[in-house]
Amino acid sequence: MSLPDGTIILFGAGLTPAHDLGDWVQSITVDRGRNRELDPPRAGTCEFVLRNDTGFWNPGNTGASLAPISGVGTASPPATLLVPGKIVVARAGPGNMWIFVGRIRSVDYDYRLGGEAMVRVLAEDGLAALARRRFSGFTHPEQSSGQTVRDVLTWADWATEISAVQSAWGTFDPAVGTSTATVVAADVADLDGRNVLDYLADLEASEQGRIFVANTGMFVAFGRYSEPIWTGAAGTGPAIEFTDTTTTGGYVGVKYRAIRGSGGGDVLYTQVVGQSPSTGTVLSVTSAGAATYGTVDLRVSGLLNHSDAQTLGVLTLLSDTYGSPAWRVDGVEVKPYAAVSGANLNDLLELDLHQTVRVKFTPVAGSAVSAEYRVQRITHRITPGDHVMTVGVSVKTVNPSDFFVLGSSALGGPKILGY
Repeated sequence: MSLPDGTIILFGAGLTPAHDLGDWVQSITVDRGRNRELDPPRAGTCEFVLRNDTGFWNPGNTGASLAPISGVGTASPPATLLVPGKIVVARAGPGNMWIFVGRIRSVDYDYRLGGEAMVRVLAEDGLAALARRRFSGFTHPEQSSGQTVRDVLTWADWATEISAVQSAWGTFDPAVGTSTATVVAADVADLDGRNVLDYLADLEASEQGRIFVANTGMFVAFGRYSEPIWTGAAGTGPAIEFTDTTTTGGYVGVKYRAIRGSGGGDVLYTQVVGQSPSTGTVLSVTSAGAATYGTVDLRVSGLLNHSDAQTLGVLTLLSDTYGSPAWRVDGVEVKPYAAVSGANLNDLLELDLHQTVRVKFTPVAGSAVSAEYRVQRITHRITPGDHVMTVGVSVKTVNPSDFFVLGSSALGGPKILGY
């Protein structure tokens, strides 16, 4: 991806490029993804703190200049670098792996008498721009959810954002893809004044796929039965297993520093309820777990599916995924530079949302737990002497092979109705 002149490049621990912000950077904190797997999409953030005891970053300082990285962009004075809208790229590892791309949102200055002066800069990825926009004059026909996402991005002129649109369903690096849900038509009167990101969240819920901005700044949309891809070089590299023991079976073993698990009660819903937008019918699916665990409602709002049958398909998928509790891993914490090295370190730092990892946990008592999970959140906390990476994970939901897709010949085994 080409970068415009004046792009700010941040490098994590362990790198000493010719020209970057390393002489000033005190910390970099990247946070991307969701706190809970049922949360709507949210913008990723990158906060970096700069030392300013020399006054270099003071507002109005146009005397000095800085080329953010050798060979990229033109020399710019500080007063034109730290401004809202300026593109920020954060990279880490020996391969300079991308971990965040976004634009500056705010710049705060902190001056202390007899102490250090600091500048705190907050950048947000492209979803933040969509969250601050409301529709005006936009309409779409009854069509696939994937095409509707494309139409929304075209209306929002996403191409003028950080990178090209990546909105194919079912592939990480898309050339082709398939969306599964059909959504009702919407006219100007329905949409005028609606928040753009909220509407994309409704499309995501109706599709039961995933929408996010990748670590390269590209918009990504996955379909309902697109299998989350394995980690490593956008699915082409070796699969990562976060582990506390020796790894076998061809995985790249990444030894974690801490692990967080739960008994599944926070995502236990024995009754899923939603309303069909086409007929107004309130539909519900009750799982077998209700007899044991009681009725715990999940109310799904904002569905856009064009028929009762498709709405029921969404509710059934959620019921099958969250209808009974199970012990599961929620997240792992690693120190990348201590856990792996070389190409494996690059694969770890390149890890992105919606990819698949394995996690192995060997308790003092009881059997080892080893399972596949989908990445739902990634955070990096980087200082000149340290780098801690936390990976939040969720259940992979139903395997695509468990779907019976209308119009297909996939009839073998137990099937959930897909579209």
